[in-house]
Amino acid sequence: MGDFKMGSKTVMSQSGTSNPTFGSGAPTGAVLNVVSSSKTDTQTFTSTNTDETITGLSCTITPKSTSSKILIMGHLSVGNNTNTARTYCKLFRDSTQVGLGDAGGNSQDRAMSATDTRTYEQRSIPINFLDSPTIPSTPVAITYTVKLASGSQPYHVNKDGEDNGGNHSRCICTLTVMEIAG
Repeated sequence: MGDFKMGSKTVMSQSGTSNPTFGSGAPTGAVLNVVSSSKTDTQTFTSTNTDETITGLSCTITPKSTSSKILIMGHLSVGNNTNTARTYCKLFRDSTQVGLGDAGGNSQDRAMSATDTRTYEQRSIPINFLDSPTIPSTPVAITYTVKLASGSQPYHVNKDGEDNGGNHSRCICTLTVMEIAG
């Protein structure tokens, strides 16, 4: 098929028998690229007040256009040991935290979301953020990761704090990034 152009802009490209893909001239709002990751195993963090990366839950995407935005969506399942624990979800583009709350007041942690939990209960933490990274003319890969921090207690990914392999539910965490034409 080759390239489909409108004016001087390449809207779609196809090489050989591969599926056609949007080019840099794709309509605004079109999804150009999708990468997804999921974590089904559990992970426990015993450090407090420290950002800890959720292992196995990251997405690396190479944008096709310098005007693109990246839509990040996900779901975390986090459990604590006590009813006084607070968990913060932080989203990172490479090493830069994105999706920050306001730094005003006495807030020490600026996070995408935070949750208080009841004793031994898992809570769902949603992730939904439209990022506007600076994309160079020769696009490079961008990696999105999720880190958690807890104010005062250990916390657990995909299980509650009482889970010892018995009659407790286990969950899944997901992360999806989509390149959106700008």
